[in-house]
Amino acid sequence: MPLVNVRYEGLLRGITKKREESVKFEGKTLGELIAYLITIYGKEFKEQIFHGATLRKDAMILLKRGNTKTVKLEEELKDGDKVAILPVPVEGG
Repeated sequence: MPLVNVRYEGLLRGITKKREESVKFEGKTLGELIAYLITIYGKEFKEQIFHGATLRKDAMILLKRGNTKTVKLEEELKDGDKVAILPVPVEGG
């Protein structure tokens, strides 16, 4: 069970009511972490990141470990990893 730091950007801050948090969860991968967060924060959270089961083209999930950044949902997480979730940008003007 890895303990990772998750940072929320954009509309996700309003949904989670947090800028960031430390998360310990039962899974191993970045995708499993996102699935866990969806169970906590719900449909609106999911819709900011996914279109159906596919990651939205204009959303990003970044894993930072040392100087390496990746967006592979199958990447295994380790204690101390940092994850940033950047949702769909707000449109309009």
